[in-house]
Amino acid sequence: AVVFGLVDFTAVYEASWFAVPQFKIIFRDYTPDFTALITIAPIALVTMCEHIGDHTSLSNIIGRNLIEDPGLHRTMLGDGIATFVAGLIGGPANTTYGENTAVVGMTRVASVKVIRLAAVFAIIVGFFGKFTALVSTIPNAVLGGVSLLLYGFIAVNGLKVLI
Repeated sequence: AVVFGLVDFTAVYEASWFAVPQFKIIFRDYTPDFTALITIAPIALVTMCEHIGDHTSLSNIIGRNLIEDPGLHRTMLGDGIATFVAGLIGGPANTTYGENTAVVGMTRVASVKVIRLAAVFAIIVGFFGKFTALVSTIPNAVLGGVSLLLYGFIAVNGLKVLI
């Protein structure tokens, strides 16, 4: 993409090296719209179904029954708590994301330690303005290609579960 001139690095040059992510605190920075809550609440049912499907698929990939151990009730509780905390600081709802399941399937790395280290790394690089600006320069064509690969893998794993 860089060779074809599809990447504009202006945002990287203009970004500061260190940047504090902007958090919004409920009742301080904004007041929740409870009518929107009623409208959005049914989506929680969809994310619960996605959670079950992703954990079923992930169980097949890693060869361990995640529905039994650690248990669906624990993983769904974790999702619920994470969504609650995200809502308190103005973040999006938590969901399991089939893309992550696809990455585990492609790399065969399902270690909790590796995932934890990646999460800490992601939090740390979130404070580097140049890095976040660099990520924002990725062209749509590149994102589309990666998405095609990931969603293809998700579809294949979904079919494996059904068959």
